[in-house]
This record gives sequence, C-alpha cells and structure tokens, in this order.
Amino acid sequence: MSLETGKVVNRILAKHPGKWPAHYIATTLAFVCGFIVLGIGLLRLGWIVEFIPAPAVSGFMTGSAINIVAGQVPGLFGIAGLLE
Repeated sequence: MSLETGKVVNRILAKHPGKWPAHYIATTLAFVCGFIVLGIGLLRLGWIVEFIPAPAVSGFMTGSAINIVAGQVPGLFGIAGLLE
C-alpha cells in the first residue's frame, strides 16, 4: 500500500506543485480509504474480497517486499548516492 500511496502523492505533487505538503496528501488518502472500508463494512459487503485470487495477492506482496529490500541494500552497505 505504501507504493500505491507514493504513486498517488507523486502524481498530485506533479499536477499541483507546492500546493499541499506530501504528508497532507497521504493523510487525506488514508482517511478516504478508511471511509470506503467503513462503508463496505457497514453495508456487509466483505464477501467481495473473496473474488481476489490468493496468487495475485501473494505475488503483489512478494514483489513489494523485494522492492523494499532492494531499496534498503545500498544503505546497509554504506553506499551513498546510488539510487538518488
């Protein structure tokens, strides 16, 4: 979810530079997502989640984990400025 949040924040900052700080955008996105989940819960629509196949979720989670680990490797080895 952090990858998708980052994409949304970057897209909004590109369209409206300097209008809002990045943490305001991320917080607003979290509230909107929370209200959507609250609505799904109140309407008892949780059964929709069963249509998402487990391999798709597993693949997305594994890809995100590999991406995060790869981003941390330069810092672990003390390599400065590699990905900047």
